[in-house]
Amino acid sequence: MLLTVNPKSVPYRATTYGQLVECTFLWKLHDLHGNEDIVSDGICLTPVALETLIQVKPQQYALHVNPLFSEMHLLSEPFKIFEFDFWKRPDSHGETEILVTPTADGRVNAVVSWWVLQLDCDGSVFYSTAPNWIVTSGNEDHWCDHWKQCVWFIPGKGISVSRNANILLKAIHDDSHVSYSLRADKEACHNLFNFDECRLFLTPERIALYGTKEVRSAWLTAIKNALRHLRLSPLCVVADDSLLLTILAASLSKTSEVISSFHGLQRKGYEYLQAVSTANNFSMDRILVLGKRVPSLLLEDNQREIDLFVAEPFYYGNDGMLPWHNLRFWKDKCMLDPILSKDAIIMPCKGLLRVCAMHLPDLWRSRCYLNEIEGFDHSLANETLGACGNLPPSLKGTCLSYFIWQCGEIKELSEVFLLMEFIFSEPMQSCFQKVKLEFSETGICHGFVLWIDWVLDEHEYIILSTGPVNRYWKQGVKLLSKPIEVDAGSSVEIEASFDPFSGELDLMGEAGDGSENAATRVPPSAEGIANEAKRLVENAIAEVISFKLAVSAAADDVISSARFGFSQILSVSSNRIQESKELIELVKNEYVEYEGFAVKKIKEGIYVAASHPSQSCAIIAGVGIVAFRRPRNFLIRNTRRLFLSEESMLADAESRVNELQQSINLVKNESRKLEERALKAEEELERGRKALMDEGRGVQAELRFVRKIEKEIFGLKDLINELPRREASQYRSAISSIVSQVKQEKKALSSTATKIVNKGIPI
Repeated sequence: MLLTVNPKSVPYRATTYGQLVECTFLWKLHDLHGNEDIVSDGICLTPVALETLIQVKPQQYALHVNPLFSEMHLLSEPFKIFEFDFWKRPDSHGETEILVTPTADGRVNAVVSWWVLQLDCDGSVFYSTAPNWIVTSGNEDHWCDHWKQCVWFIPGKGISVSRNANILLKAIHDDSHVSYSLRADKEACHNLFNFDECRLFLTPERIALYGTKEVRSAWLTAIKNALRHLRLSPLCVVADDSLLLTILAASLSKTSEVISSFHGLQRKGYEYLQAVSTANNFSMDRILVLGKRVPSLLLEDNQREIDLFVAEPFYYGNDGMLPWHNLRFWKDKCMLDPILSKDAIIMPCKGLLRVCAMHLPDLWRSRCYLNEIEGFDHSLANETLGACGNLPPSLKGTCLSYFIWQCGEIKELSEVFLLMEFIFSEPMQSCFQKVKLEFSETGICHGFVLWIDWVLDEHEYIILSTGPVNRYWKQGVKLLSKPIEVDAGSSVEIEASFDPFSGELDLMGEAGDGSENAATRVPPSAEGIANEAKRLVENAIAEVISFKLAVSAAADDVISSARFGFSQILSVSSNRIQESKELIELVKNEYVEYEGFAVKKIKEGIYVAASHPSQSCAIIAGVGIVAFRRPRNFLIRNTRRLFLSEESMLADAESRVNELQQSINLVKNESRKLEERALKAEEELERGRKALMDEGRGVQAELRFVRKIEKEIFGLKDLINELPRREASQYRSAISSIVSQVKQEKKALSSTATKIVNKGIPI
């Protein structure tokens, strides 16, 4: 025991409070069966007697409830639940029963809770996370992203209460969780979640989407129209983890065959479909669950042509992705082009990337860059939290994934503009677009909000928008490093580029007054050329160092993943052995499939190379230089020489500047000669820049290869966790080999970096 008797602690005490509320929005977030009763479209995701097949997890959900105040009906006064004294050893388990007196008639859909933190023992300093309608000491109206309220859903349609008729609330806590249950006074049964029939746990937003009439109607109409234009027995492929689309494709056509990826749901998805097949009038004989990504279909013998390729897109367990990360189904579609029928229908057929300038002061303040505080370096916190505001010039902010309606004070400063269009029937390729966004409101712009509207049919009659007005979808937010004050009628030029290989979107904006007159280009001075050359050299070195750090991080991730997998293998019980064997067989099958797929792609590459011999030779030579150690070392040595030549060029440029200053004092005619020298220096700089770009491409190629290895290792993590020690030996050796290779590359890169430093070039 390291603490003394009666130690001082800050904070001193925390008290949790709760309140009973009725709210239709909160009800829709968890009661799918109740919402289906209202929709009544003939599709049953939760049939009668199987209402609990899909549920939310029984836990408290962090939520900013202030935006919901106008939709809430408060059914009780706030009541105290637990009190925790931090100055003494806490209890690991606690229970309490509270008699709550409702203040109005209604139906309890949720318990909203918060805590009040007492910082000192005298009770003079408080901090509260209470919602705005609760007036307490320390409850200033200051939005904090990480201090939200907690929402506990009451199952089903909730529990009916009457004014002044007491309700018993039972609260239980352990080291990290708090749970509640309600019952009317003198009733014997607590209102608890039922998990006996539960097959899947989905997020509250996904539950609400599946129960939304507009979403279900859009997909129902789109798929029904598509099936009318297909052959009698169409083959439909669901490329993601969509339960709704799988059931629609199977139930709307009695002769269709459906292949569902269910790469995330796996066996759970198959068991769910079995449970609801009778209620939705389809047979499991017509459904195949892959349990892996759909490109594996290329390796099957006698593969039928695909008539309908569809995705929501929804990937189980990846609900925090940015909107454009869902375009992975486009990549899957392109890989399946060889087995798509001539008249195949792709759904959605198009994605519209939209953008809107917004006033987001609360979110921007919560993502400001942390400088060194009290001698502590907060660079790790900046990277982890995604710092965007007040960034140093050398850093670039990332895009954040957020529910915009949960971001405190918000205001649209412009109309919604179309930024980019993705046509999924075409091959996936790099996209670049520049638009001029005009502000419609005066205010301070903190960033841009982006989302994708999914066009389901080729006539563009059916569109599902995921914009800020739809509270069940997250949007992408690009915060500015410095907010800008804008006026109505002013404009900003936005450039966006999409990389199909990484799936990332790069966004840049530059404010202006809308003038069409471009600034006249001024020839750079010799001093400017020298500074530019110095900057390019430093950037090239920074790329080398970032590559070293990426290799180091990949090695650490591989080692930690392997250790975690092995620790989980030790704890596997005997009743999971059979399932582990099935997983082993699945891994083997996937390996064989992807090996065949790779062979197929190699053959295609050989045919292409044979038809383009000159280009193929150039590509092979370039790859050989980067991939093999000796040519790569030769390239690095020559790059170092290039760095030295650039250094000498800098010295030469500085001497020329000095000569220029002396020449100006002597005779004005020397200015013409100086301009000629500056142009020559610019040409030399351009040649050096091209050489640096060539080296950069080589470094980026190796970086992409390391990232690919890292992704593949992470993809095997979940499978290895289920394997027993004896069966996992073959995978253990493979992982060890990868780790060894990564370490070798890291060592070689570190050696090269050391040599660069020894040459006097700062890193």
